[in-house]
Amino acid sequence: NYTLALYLFAIFFFNDTATTEIYTLSLHDALPIFIGTILPKIKKNWFAGIRTPWTLQSDEVWVATHKFAGKTFIICGVLSMASVFFGELTIYAFLIIILVGTLSPVGYSYWLYRKLGLFKK
Repeated sequence: NYTLALYLFAIFFFNDTATTEIYTLSLHDALPIFIGTILPKIKKNWFAGIRTPWTLQSDEVWVATHKFAGKTFIICGVLSMASVFFGELTIYAFLIIILVGTLSPVGYSYWLYRKLGLFKK
């Protein structure tokens, strides 16, 4: 009976708060890595991706920003996995890593847009 097996699995693996937090943190660490592998493949659109005014106005900025964001997200996922070893500071390290990882592609898209001379004065 699969119901009994799932119930026993849940009791065995999620029997205390610490174990649940470890599994939850691991899922949060894996998400940026997964997104990082998908971002460079996203075609220009209005719904998914790094959608700044600069990426939406230039195909070149869109492609370069998403390649940069893909690498950044993968690095952030790996660093957030390593942040588990910071003890009580893990949550702060995780938040800083994710914040830097999500804001840096936005800054990069602006910088690249200006570098290419596409900025209208």
